[in-house]
Amino acid sequence: MFMYSDKNLKESDFQVVDNKKLDAENLCGSGLLHYFTDLRVKGNLKDCGCQGDEIDDSTLSTYKTCQNSYNGLYLNNVTSKDLSPLENIMQVKGIIDISNTDIENLSFLKNLVTFKYRNQETKERISFNLQNNPKMTRFGMPVLSVIHNTEVERSDGPEEGIVLFNFENLHPDFCLTVNEILLFLELNVTFRNLNAKICDVSQEILSEPSVCKFETLEKLHSECIFVIGDVVIDSENEHDIINVGNVYYIFGSLTIKNTKLQSLAYFFNLLAIVHLGDGPAIQLISNKELKDAKFDNLRVKQLFQNKVFLLKIKISEHYNQWKPRSFYPGQSSGHFQI
Repeated sequence: MFMYSDKNLKESDFQVVDNKKLDAENLCGSGLLHYFTDLRVKGNLKDCGCQGDEIDDSTLSTYKTCQNSYNGLYLNNVTSKDLSPLENIMQVKGIIDISNTDIENLSFLKNLVTFKYRNQETKERISFNLQNNPKMTRFGMPVLSVIHNTEVERSDGPEEGIVLFNFENLHPDFCLTVNEILLFLELNVTFRNLNAKICDVSQEILSEPSVCKFETLEKLHSECIFVIGDVVIDSENEHDIINVGNVYYIFGSLTIKNTKLQSLAYFFNLLAIVHLGDGPAIQLISNKELKDAKFDNLRVKQLFQNKVFLLKIKISEHYNQWKPRSFYPGQSSGHFQI
């Protein structure tokens, strides 16, 4: 048996309800049913999970034993301060939507490892929505490590496609840690809106040899893989550009101006520039001898704020315009050339 969705990608209704002698504990993972996320199985002798779209202040306490949530996880207009009944959830299948609450972070989902959604086509569908939570300052899901489209498990299914998140209208200080950003990059997460900053990096993390806070190009050492801050290369320090050779990630922006550089080949290991602030991620200004402006391995496909991502590049102070480069979600990395 296989159930098809409608034109809006809504799954067919599938309900196994109130069969007091039926053991349905393994039903949701059997046969073709394991592709589906919006199964309603409840009120039986045993159920295969709980219903994540029925949570409100009056039902919250009934979720204490829930480990697998079907029909997603919806917390809309929930006012309860105690969300500990949800802390045993290990897997969510379906959309996660947390909106219009006073929740400060998602640490109550401390055991949630796996998030599975279903995206059957290229049509945009937000799978994880954090919206209109004015007190939310952190993400804070400590063990989340699997984000997966169940549709790709079918032999005739699509490729992984867009993993579309939306983090919008949260507290002005809402921030993501470096580790959270790396997780999203690794799992190909794309954002429709990302109203966030990069969290301040603790001294404990900065004590790691692979993590450096950018001060001067001269101080970048050979073990520095992650650079925190806005990197500026100019005529005063361009002789130290060889120091960027082992840098894989820049959490900030990159500006190269007024140099005599002929090539950007020094950035041969650079995989990503994560810039969540205003203005361009990369600026190349008045480098009159620059001929080879190419980043061989730069990934420009994640953590930008539109469905078509713009890596904004300022070429010169003499041009009163930005040169946008467009990249669609899921585009592979490599050979970004200006």
